Amino acid sequence: HTRRHSEKPPFTKETIYGRLYPFQRDAIAKWEANSRRGILNMATGTGKTKTAEAAMVRLLEGGKKSLVVIVAPKQLLVSQWSKDLRELGFENITEVMKNSREWTNELRTNINRVHLSRAKEVIAVATYDSFATDAMSEIVRESELEKVLIADEMHHSWAPEFKKGLLSEYTIRLGLSATPERYMDDEGTKEMQAYFGGVVFEYGIREAIDAGFLVPYEYFAEVVALTPPELEEYGELSVTIAKRIAI
Repeated sequence: HTRRHSEKPPFTKETIYGRLYPFQRDAIAKWEANSRRGILNMATGTGKTKTAEAAMVRLLEGGKKSLVVIVAPKQLLVSQWSKDLRELGFENITEVMKNSREWTNELRTNINRVHLSRAKEVIAVATYDSFATDAMSEIVRESELEKVLIADEMHHSWAPEFKKGLLSEYTIRLGLSATPERYMDDEGTKEMQAYFGGVVFEYGIREAIDAGFLVPYEYFAEVVALTPPELEEYGELSVTIAKRIAI
């Protein structure tokens, strides 16, 4: 089989940084200059995930034995992150979600592989629910590896049920979001941004459109009032959709 000319070759550890756009490389440079801490405030569609993956690759090239924890709000995103990382060439990956007995044993085993020099790093890709559990925090605290945290859609991270997972043991921190603020929570926003190291890079919709990275579009918001029966049906449908997405 031959690859069609229209298809791009897959990203690999060796090629990902060179295939970034200049603004993505600038984002990584600013994060690295801030002692590898900070938030990338990048508009949806501008490649936050690829930027973070390339930043992680560059970090791990340094050779330190590391535990990298990537946290995302939905199981579907966890699976997508895991798939992307395997395509890049990473192998020692644990998906941290659902039944804790399954992933705790696997994660401890994968951490031991690093200690025994059978792998250079271990990557845990977690939902925010599982990331914030006592079981996950215990594993992170007891590990002697360098701890790296990458928080996708990081505005979720400071929710009361999740922020207990934001341990001081994570010495390297990268937050990703197009909206790195908490709605109606100025104090929480300040504390959250301070934990990650502040916003070190911004690339908004206007910049992306002007640069030709995103196509121009118009956005209209309209408030719609629901009757009590409609609101109940809306809630039931939302739960159904969430369950099906998680499959």
